[in-house]
Parts: sequence; C-alpha cells; structure tokens
Amino acid sequence: MAADLRMPVEICRAQASDQGRWFRMAVSVSPEMLTLGSGLPDQVDGPIVLAFHLPGDPIAIRAHARAVEQLVDEGEETEHSERRGLVFIDLEENAKTRIEAYLKE
Repeated sequence: MAADLRMPVEICRAQASDQGRWFRMAVSVSPEMLTLGSGLPDQVDGPIVLAFHLPGDPIAIRAHARAVEQLVDEGEETEHSERRGLVFIDLEENAKTRIEAYLKE
C-alpha cells in the first residue's frame, strides 16, 4: 500500500566524510520506500541518509536508504528508467507505524 503526495525529502550521502545534500519531492510513500518526482544525480551513490516529514507530523522521519531505478513514461516512446525509488534500509518500527497510520487516513 502506498499513498500519493507531494512532500520534500532531504537526501545526504551516508558517509560522514562525503559532501553533498540534495532535495527532491516525494510523490508517494509506503512503509518500504519513497518514490521521487525526479531522478537522483549520479553522485548520489551507495547508502544515503534521508529525512522527511509526513503531512501533519511535526517529527521528521530519518532513515538510511538505497536508490533504485524505476520506469518513467512507461509504455510511451520516451520510456526510460531513472533512480527515483528510495528503498528504506533501516526504518525504525516507530517510523514505520507512523507511515502506516498516515496511509490509513
């Protein structure tokens, strides 16, 4: 189960020595992953750290994730894949419960 939404997500590299911080809009959320509205640049590789607020929730959800490719413009002449999926690696149980409660609303 996933819900469509428009929610900003902060994305950083997981290695403390790495520089870089990106922002993207998530277009859907589930207890397993976020889907972004646009692809990630190539320099965002390996494990990443992300932070986001569910609508109406004042406490940020933070987790490690890995980027995965998803089909874009499926079935059209411009069909291609981009790294738009962020699969959670270590989502805490409390955060998973909050996402599930949001989905039920």
